[in-house]
Amino acid sequence: MVITSSLLFHLLANRYGLVIHHQGTDNIPIRTPKLLRNSKTTESMISSPGFYICEGIDVFSKFSQPDSVFLIIGKPADFPLSPGCDAAFIETDLSLDSLLYEICELFRELQEWDLELKEAALERTNLSQMMTVIQQFFPDLPSVVDRNYIVHGNPSYWAAQEIIKDYTPIDVTKLKTPFSTINELLLEPEFVASLQKEDIFIYHANQPDACLCLNIFAREQFLARIITPLSQPATPGFVYLFKHVSQYIQFIFLNYTDDVIVKRQNDKMHLLLSDLLDDPETVNPKRLVEALENYGWSTAHHYDVTIFRFDNLDELNHISLYFCNQLEMEWLHSYAFKTEQEIVWVINNDLCKRQQNGRSRRQSLSYLIRDLLCRAGVSNPFSDLTKLPQYYRQAVFANEKNNQKNPHFWYAHFRDYTLDYLMELLKTDLEHHKLYHPGILKLIEYDHTTGSALTDVLYTFITSSFNVTTASDKLFMHRSTFNRQMKKIKELTMIDWHNETNLDELIHVLISLRQLSPN
Repeated sequence: MVITSSLLFHLLANRYGLVIHHQGTDNIPIRTPKLLRNSKTTESMISSPGFYICEGIDVFSKFSQPDSVFLIIGKPADFPLSPGCDAAFIETDLSLDSLLYEICELFRELQEWDLELKEAALERTNLSQMMTVIQQFFPDLPSVVDRNYIVHGNPSYWAAQEIIKDYTPIDVTKLKTPFSTINELLLEPEFVASLQKEDIFIYHANQPDACLCLNIFAREQFLARIITPLSQPATPGFVYLFKHVSQYIQFIFLNYTDDVIVKRQNDKMHLLLSDLLDDPETVNPKRLVEALENYGWSTAHHYDVTIFRFDNLDELNHISLYFCNQLEMEWLHSYAFKTEQEIVWVINNDLCKRQQNGRSRRQSLSYLIRDLLCRAGVSNPFSDLTKLPQYYRQAVFANEKNNQKNPHFWYAHFRDYTLDYLMELLKTDLEHHKLYHPGILKLIEYDHTTGSALTDVLYTFITSSFNVTTASDKLFMHRSTFNRQMKKIKELTMIDWHNETNLDELIHVLISLRQLSPN
């Protein structure tokens, strides 16, 4: 635990009369204190940063070293404090030596307390047992309100839930966040609006019922809020101490919660798939094989990736845990997790086929995503999970292209848009219109000059499987008129549709026309 000037001053203020210098710099790390005696202090003794205890301000009037902290015995007095330093005046009858001893003991108690917190966390303790350790230096015990608006840390909750051998009850008179206060918070729009705040913040600032709060997230999903009341303005030392104890509360809540959904989202397979998506090169192959074996998966199995996107990100944040759980409950051999923009779902096709009950996955998903007003994109099957990012991009492309071309469809597969993906790749380097077949360029120029539409005629002919009757019907054109236009097209392009050796040229023509087509 790093002991800082603001933390020390906060704790000393609870024991003695303490006035903090208004020019001080908060949270300067401090170590072993040193005494500065007026009669024995030399300039060399204060030539380096440190933590100094002294009587009066004369002894360091010329001090200029930054990152130093001073605890001064005596009445507050105004003096210029060097930038980057911190200082406080303490009114006590203790001598320098006695005060030094008291502070050294306080340092020792803080380090032992922090060690108890670490041991409690490692021993898989529960939240109430952790609170018994926390209250040694943080008597205004926090409460934890989870995403289901259940209050953890209330004495009635502990009485109902905690039946533990050799359990030492908490002094419930020190709990300052009753149900009534929590219930009032939950009904206020401001409380809900602050669910996305990631750092410590004051709720109801400058009001009598102000609270210091910190939100707990798992994969950017709000899970709970740690709340402690503020009976007086929050000093930097109090905020620092609250943040320190909140780290342990958060650790216990995330790792040993009774929330099955939260536990599942933080198991080894979810973490592995998330890491593979972020950067597969950082995943140790041994870790990959062991994780797959532990969950009954294999490197020989076939998988695919589905992504679900919501128009409203707030809705995604609100529903993601529920949605992931629904997917995994219906398809047992799959794992879903939330990213910044969507829900990613990896499914083991080989194992899920044994589970199929007659209704296709596509049909089932269509009902689910329609009810939740989201859109899905699905990758092609694959077997190498280290290639997960590539197939994730397939799912993303299918979803985005489907929104452009078929916005009334809820569900899209990459195989339906593979050609569109290839067409997009052609646009990433050279100017794609300069890659068109020369004959198509002549058609475009002829159409532009004469006002004709021979390019559309050719595209319709090819997409009608080279059938004259079908193509002329689509264009509402007489067959003889269509034939005359096709003859003109052949004269301009010099392309022989019936020459089987011209396959590469025909592919070139098709790609050129595809690039020209808006659909």
